[in-house]
Amino acid sequence: RLTTSARALRPAMLVRRAPRTSPAAPLAAMPPNGRRRHRTDDRDADLATVFARHLLAHDNHVLAFNKPAGVLSQPDRTGDPSVNEYAVAWLERERGTKFAAAVQRLDRPCSGAMLVAASSKAARRLSDCLAAGRVAKTYLVVVDAPHTDAVLRDDRGWLVDALTPAADAATAARRTARVAVSHTRDAPTEADWRRFEAAVARVSPRARLAALEYAVLGREGGQALLEVSLRRTGRRHQIRAQLAGIGAPVVGDDKYRGRLASRTVRRPSSSSGTTTAGVCALHALAIDAPHPIADRPPLRIVAPLSSAPWDGLVAPGLLRTAHDVVATRHR
Repeated sequence: RLTTSARALRPAMLVRRAPRTSPAAPLAAMPPNGRRRHRTDDRDADLATVFARHLLAHDNHVLAFNKPAGVLSQPDRTGDPSVNEYAVAWLERERGTKFAAAVQRLDRPCSGAMLVAASSKAARRLSDCLAAGRVAKTYLVVVDAPHTDAVLRDDRGWLVDALTPAADAATAARRTARVAVSHTRDAPTEADWRRFEAAVARVSPRARLAALEYAVLGREGGQALLEVSLRRTGRRHQIRAQLAGIGAPVVGDDKYRGRLASRTVRRPSSSSGTTTAGVCALHALAIDAPHPIADRPPLRIVAPLSSAPWDGLVAPGLLRTAHDVVATRHR
């Protein structure tokens, strides 16, 4: 039973990292083991405190985390702590265990609900559910769309595209390439999906089908607030690439031509100060998924929206509407 409180990963991603040191540093310059251990203990305590602050729900198998904007969902070349490391620090403090696997990605500039498996069995089963399209993910997204009547001609619709990710780690920072397949108001039929798959296959051997459903919740000041749903697919940068492709990039998403929003935000730490980080107006609002243990009720996670990262970035009326949507989902 969940108790409220505040792609399966490679095994190497599940190991908590020690503090980074320069490989060129002479051995004599390294701090004594006791000092290193003390520094690591402080860091782990800090990570555990942050995780507890943003923990939405948990049981023995699954943790639900409200990821702040600026936190990595998976390790990258920066070496900054990822959600796994935050979760491992909390699990070790609270349960004496060290296994944690973030089940899905959420880009660093974005915020919102994430599921973290606390056992290998839960990680495998949740990843299987994602691959089978049994996990529904809902997002609140604000887009730059000064001509919304032309770009988002209907108040709801489906975008279907062929997305081609970067070829390797060396080019991973590049944008995901997009080729439009369909933009329609009505939900696609099974015959439509087969036609879409065939169209994507003709684009490139590496292209993958990407589909999202959107509803326009409000418009103000050249911006539009959307509720976006992903169920059938979940590609890298999918929402950001697809919306930018129709001329409605996410506000603050400089990678996909959104209005630049590099700003000083509070680092998610119990003791640190502030850091400059990019913020996207994209929030993972809700996750609906089967529980990895068969006799448990389904998971229903709703993540509150913090106003701070969106203040001054999003039109005030749209921000109020977004909070109203979150409140409605919590009922």
